[in-house]
Amino acid sequence: MDNTDAVGNAPPALNPVAHSPAAGMASMFDAWAETQNVEENERLRVDLTADIYRDRGRLLAPYIG
Repeated sequence: MDNTDAVGNAPPALNPVAHSPAAGMASMFDAWAETQNVEENERLRVDLTADIYRDRGRLLAPYIG
C-alpha cells in the first residue's frame, strides 16, 4: 500500500475517471444510430469492397504461395 496517498486514493493509473452509466449508454445509442444510416453503410461497403479487390493479390499472397 505504498502507492496510496494520505486520503487512501490509488494513483491515477489505478483510479480511472468516473463516467456515469448514462454516458456509456448514450455512446451505445449513438453507435447503434450510426449503423442505421443505410446510405453511409452502402457507401462504406463499396469503399471496402474496392479496397479489398484492389489489394487482393497482396492479401491472398500468403495463402496461394
